[in-house]
Amino acid sequence: MPTRATIPKTPVRVAICGGGIGGLVLALALSKHAAITADVYEAATSFSEIGAGIGIWRRPWQILAQLGLEEDMKTITDYEPSNDPVTAFHYRKSDQPAGLDFYTLLTKGGIALAHRAELQRVLIQHLPHAPHCSKRLQSYKETSSGVQLFFADGTTAACDVLIGADGIRSAVRRGLLLREAQDAPPEVADELRSCIEPSWTGVVCYRTVVPAARLAARSPHHRALHLPMQYTGACNHITTYPICHGQLINVVFFRAHYDREGTAFDGPWVCNLRCDFFQAFQDWEPEVRQLLESVDEFKQWAIHTVRPLPSFVSRSGQVALLGDAAHAMQPFQGSGAGQAIEDAYVLASLLGDAAESRMSVDAAIHLYDRIRRPVAQDVASRSRRAGMYYHLLIPPYNAAELPSHILHGEESEAAKKEKLGQLGDMVAWEWQWAWTREIGELDKDVDDARARL
Repeated sequence: MPTRATIPKTPVRVAICGGGIGGLVLALALSKHAAITADVYEAATSFSEIGAGIGIWRRPWQILAQLGLEEDMKTITDYEPSNDPVTAFHYRKSDQPAGLDFYTLLTKGGIALAHRAELQRVLIQHLPHAPHCSKRLQSYKETSSGVQLFFADGTTAACDVLIGADGIRSAVRRGLLLREAQDAPPEVADELRSCIEPSWTGVVCYRTVVPAARLAARSPHHRALHLPMQYTGACNHITTYPICHGQLINVVFFRAHYDREGTAFDGPWVCNLRCDFFQAFQDWEPEVRQLLESVDEFKQWAIHTVRPLPSFVSRSGQVALLGDAAHAMQPFQGSGAGQAIEDAYVLASLLGDAAESRMSVDAAIHLYDRIRRPVAQDVASRSRRAGMYYHLLIPPYNAAELPSHILHGEESEAAKKEKLGQLGDMVAWEWQWAWTREIGELDKDVDDARARL
């Protein structure tokens, strides 16, 4: 339990390292508190217009709406908030000459699908001042009076609280874990150091956006033009959905090598790629081949995650991690950005309490860890299992016996269809948290944690 430090009597200075979705939402949420000053430090020279699709589930949407963004959000997505059952995705088994529809995922209110760069633009427009670009954090130093930041361009900055929202290769996470390991018993120190570097999941994805007009010219009635789709197959699958009011189609091809999970990925994690991997999908149904024929270039991503951290915060209560820096997860529940938004909402609420003299800053930071770490790490586990379902793996998962778990072989069509239906039910069961949780429950979690101080 953290000790109660001196209650702040001057504005709390918060430095947010990283201008991704989580960092920008945190900056916006903190701007609602007069007793907090927040600065965003972004490593890139500018905020790029390139990017891909992003999904926002019910509770993250409610958070953005509470921050005053709902009307602007409606300009970048066709989503309409609702309590009615809405189709989130259609599932097809596509690794065969004739594809087979096998599941429709119905959810309360559905999911908002947008372009990541457009969401960043909306967030930046609402900030009281612009992020500081070209500020790549090299290191930081904690002192009794705050945190000193050292950037690659030779400049420095000071703050009371440092928030690492700097992504999967987080410099803040590295610094935090190395410092915590210095004073830890050997076995604990080893665990902390093992969490510094991200871990390869065995999955590689190939991302692009396709102009809808180009796909329509090739296949006027293609499902991906109008519907969010999951084209599944043995150890490969494709996710597609329309973005930018149907003008673009977000397309992601996945290839899974689960026997290599946890090994080092050979090569750059992210690179531009011509369509060299097409052979893996050459025997798939025509819809998939039409997608492949509609693109010229993909960006390859080797999907890495962060191992479960023992804490998202430093013992001092001066440093905390948020979003991918804390819990980078596999993308198979479309929840990485949403979890970062929830992190930001909780952290801003608690730091607001500290700034307004209702608790100490270090107490607020440790409460954030207590509230958010179990939830985010559970979602990360669910996202991993969901990916295996998409690749037609049935539990239990034994890497040495993966072929025996893949849905294929000489089973009857009726037996295959029954198994596929069960697989769809498992997808829905693992994912139902995303459309059943409300912002009020998150507020209650914060209130309950405050009451236990």
